[in-house]
Amino acid sequence: MNAFSSKKSFTLESFYQLLRGRIFYGNVDYAQWLMHCIANATLPIPPVFALAAKEFVYSVFLVDRIEKIPEQELLPYFENTNEITIAQVLIAMYILTFHDAIIAFKTDQKLVLTSHQEQQEYSASFVDRIPIRIILKHIEQERGYRGIYKNFIALAANLYPELFDVTSLLLQEGKQDFIVSHRYRKKASHAADN
Repeated sequence: MNAFSSKKSFTLESFYQLLRGRIFYGNVDYAQWLMHCIANATLPIPPVFALAAKEFVYSVFLVDRIEKIPEQELLPYFENTNEITIAQVLIAMYILTFHDAIIAFKTDQKLVLTSHQEQQEYSASFVDRIPIRIILKHIEQERGYRGIYKNFIALAANLYPELFDVTSLLLQEGKQDFIVSHRYRKKASHAADN
């Protein structure tokens, strides 16, 4: 069974097609369905996840009865970011997609005219808790994210261009090298003293 389907709901592909066709059933909570997919996802993540997330986000802007996923529902996933989880990666992608859509709906004249209401960004205090740089490094190293990697990189580059600035990357790498060498020297001097 696909990691994104269950007996009580439709597949991720079906979800995407319904959203894309703007076909909405009265008894389906689309935000909860997407959260269920995120919480129960396993690797590899199919490319259709990025498409479904984008269609869901656009539906939030275009359809009165579709609501964004409440911030308080997303917060618990980022209480511990020591080890990056699949859910954290997918939520980060959803947040990046949402914030990218806010920009699109403010700047693209065609989208401005079709939006039913202006959406508020997720709070800065919440977004700042998402370790985008660490998640980028994680998905780069894990083959199971290949299906969403290009989309994630594009969104991150659009919203966080400083992460892809060569000077910034070199400074970050330099800090990490300094910390590692400092710890190594400290251990070596401690071992020599004993």
